[in-house]
Amino acid sequence: MVAGWHPQDIVAGIRKVGWTHQMIADQLGVGRSTVTLSIRTGGNSAVCAFIATLIGASEAELWPFRSPCPSEKPRRA
Repeated sequence: MVAGWHPQDIVAGIRKVGWTHQMIADQLGVGRSTVTLSIRTGGNSAVCAFIATLIGASEAELWPFRSPCPSEKPRRA
């Protein structure tokens, strides 16, 4: 598995640009816990996209494990 940014590095990036978890939650109309979980797991695509734009990084850079590597073919079940 490819490692992305550490969750605390993402939080630091958010703080550097003057935002908080609660501000992001209010902006997107989600709960603060959704923001926290998205930072840890890359789970909510809308939250992840907003955070990536906010801190100037790509989603693939922050959470590379969310999508398969371009060189890998999808596995059949």
